[in-house]
Amino acid sequence: MLKNRDEAFTGPLAAHFYGIVEERHRMGFKFGEEERLLHELDRMSVEFDCQEGLPEELVRKFMEQKPNWHQGTQEHHVQAIRIFALYLLRHDIPAFLVDYTSVTDLHEDYKPYIFTHEEINRIFEHADHIRANGQQSHVFYPVLFRVRYACARKTVRFLTEEETKHLLSAPGQDSRKGRRDTALLCLLYDSAARVQELADLRVKDIRLSVPAQISLTGKAHQSNAPYRGRCKSLLYPRLSETCRYKNYRNLRKGKC
Repeated sequence: MLKNRDEAFTGPLAAHFYGIVEERHRMGFKFGEEERLLHELDRMSVEFDCQEGLPEELVRKFMEQKPNWHQGTQEHHVQAIRIFALYLLRHDIPAFLVDYTSVTDLHEDYKPYIFTHEEINRIFEHADHIRANGQQSHVFYPVLFRVRYACARKTVRFLTEEETKHLLSAPGQDSRKGRRDTALLCLLYDSAARVQELADLRVKDIRLSVPAQISLTGKAHQSNAPYRGRCKSLLYPRLSETCRYKNYRNLRKGKC
């Protein structure tokens, strides 16, 4: 089977499919999953009258729940066709814009577990009593727990400038791992990325030219995040001593 970038659009809306793919790539989006879904929509469109744009019947058929679909699969279809519909509307082409909430599962029966203040305090207490070690985990974990939950034991407390500097400088620059960890922490700080998004990052997702940015793939599939010049100065030498694969391996869901 041909890959998305080699597969041609052949339906009545082909010119518009090419247009949105080119636009999204030009803006720096990966758009891989959405492009795959647009090819699916393209094949389906030949069965509908699309002379006046994107008809509601085609949209409904495209997002119709299949027996083997999870909730997220249907939501991805809706997200992709909404992006396409908005593109058409921006170019004054009629298009049915489906309401995203029409297929969103509100999980009304879901009851989240809420930690008590005592349980949260115990988490911080254990983190604060990690023995000093060469991996600097006694430095990282107390700070990262507070960053992650944005609170201290009793009141909300943010990192001071000195604490932030101490965290970013903790790995050191004397070893390859130290330079790697410094670059990762700086990128995490600058981009506000999730830890898993950063772990999934590849060299090709990092743009060093102006505007400097990284392409993240997370819960919303795709987003671009800028970073500053100081971070770029740490990334550039790091990229010269590594390969085009991730620094870490994510073995979940077939990723590596």
